[in-house]
Amino acid sequence: MKNSFVTQRGLMTKKIGFVLLALVLALGTITVILLTPPPPTVSLSITPSSGTISTTFTGTWTSTNADSCTIEGGGEYGANDSVAGSGFPVGVNTYVLTCTGPGGDISVTGSFTVTE
Repeated sequence: MKNSFVTQRGLMTKKIGFVLLALVLALGTITVILLTPPPPTVSLSITPSSGTISTTFTGTWTSTNADSCTIEGGGEYGANDSVAGSGFPVGVNTYVLTCTGPGGDISVTGSFTVTE
């Protein structure tokens, strides 16, 4: 009885394979769809956007399809996180935030202007 089931199952597999082969030959084409993960997106906000050397600013970001984010010259952070800073030189201080996920990387910039 067990051998009979195996034989019937093997025969069924051969019939299904033959039917699929016949369909491919009849249609003349095979379409292969590769599913790739979506690329990450990120939104960065730095508040306030300007201040004096003693002003503390906060950089906050939210992302989708990202596993982690890094700040150029800083450390690694979560995909949705924030940092605070102060005491930077006078002028425009620009920061690059790069978020990475299975679908690639994305970089955005934000700035904090220090006045005298």
